[in-house]
Amino acid sequence: MAASKPLAKSRKPRVNPVPKAMMGRPTKYRPEMCMEIIKLSRDEGRVLTKAQVGKHLKVCRQVIWEWEGAHKDFANALKMVKDYSLANYDTLLMDLAKGDIQGNATAAIFLGKNQFPKEYRDRHEHFVETTKPVIINFLGFDEDYDESVVSEQ
Repeated sequence: MAASKPLAKSRKPRVNPVPKAMMGRPTKYRPEMCMEIIKLSRDEGRVLTKAQVGKHLKVCRQVIWEWEGAHKDFANALKMVKDYSLANYDTLLMDLAKGDIQGNATAAIFLGKNQFPKEYRDRHEHFVETTKPVIINFLGFDEDYDESVVSEQ
């Protein structure tokens, strides 16, 4: 029988005197910032990107993304800013179309497609789930179509 090793002395776990959240530079985030960016978009009628929100709050985009993940109220404020920005963008396009303001319509459309891709995109994707074969005839109705050509899978 092999000799057993003596048990190692048990050490007390090391306790960090400063909580992890308190280490490093203190955050610049303040809950008042939420209303500040909402007012900026709502009252001034501006189309804001996250980079512009960061510029207004004097932080970089990466910080905006971190705050969005860490603070639900800030994430909700950014959603409201995006909604106000979309409404402001729609107003901008209507004013351009009516001739009420001067501007570059091509640049405005380019902004919309990039800033609001779900609302302003050229291509919309459609998905169909089926167990039967689907035949799409892009050239028109084909009277000579024979169903026996399609094999069951």
